[in-house]
Amino acid sequence: MEAIPKETDRRRAERLARTCVIQSSKHNSESISLEKITGVLRDISGNGLSFLCDTEYLVGDMLDLQIDLPGSRHHLFVQVARVEILGDSKIVGVYFINMSSDHEKALMESLFSHR
Repeated sequence: MEAIPKETDRRRAERLARTCVIQSSKHNSESISLEKITGVLRDISGNGLSFLCDTEYLVGDMLDLQIDLPGSRHHLFVQVARVEILGDSKIVGVYFINMSSDHEKALMESLFSHR
């Protein structure tokens, strides 16, 4: 796992490059999508993360994410901040909604302890 240099990154928090599988469920105003969509986590920080997937998302979409790391599973509620097209795939950038500082700490400890 490598830290991305801050001078090339406009984000407020340092991001870690990390590859693992995540699952997401999409919320809309009427319901929660029951379809589980699998993506690959690209990078993560204390404020948000980005992942690669084949699914269409719009800026503002609300998602429930599940990230399985060795020895831990993390459920996160996020909002889509950006979507970039990369060939047939998309890079989806999200930020965390209402994540407690304890959960943030546990998530980052899981990531750092399994390099």
